[in-house]
Amino acid sequence: MKKVLTMLAAVLLAAGTAVAGGSGYAIELDLQPLRDSDNTFVAEARVTELATGEVVAAPRIIFLGGEEGKVQSGSREGLLVEISIGVDQAGETASYLAELRDGGELVHAQRLTVRLGGATEP
Repeated sequence: MKKVLTMLAAVLLAAGTAVAGGSGYAIELDLQPLRDSDNTFVAEARVTELATGEVVAAPRIIFLGGEEGKVQSGSREGLLVEISIGVDQAGETASYLAELRDGGELVHAQRLTVRLGGATEP
């Protein structure tokens, strides 16, 4: 499962570029089971302004499987980052939603669901 969660982070990094007011942002996410826990997860996100390399938000979310972890973070005037993430109770599916708002206006939304275990039918 750890390998799949690392892959989830790589997919989110590749897909996570937003443009707001002429500036681009990259979203990185690392999702892992919390050490010594079967049903607790930790997600660490990092939102970087591409033009300057400045990290504008770096929230950390700890949540239980079967529940949703949610955080809002704003560091620069008018920029708000909202992230929701969850892993189902069985630990088979992870879901993620990130929204960036600039001056209250939604400028980027990114959603991803990844199946963590088991095979699917073609």
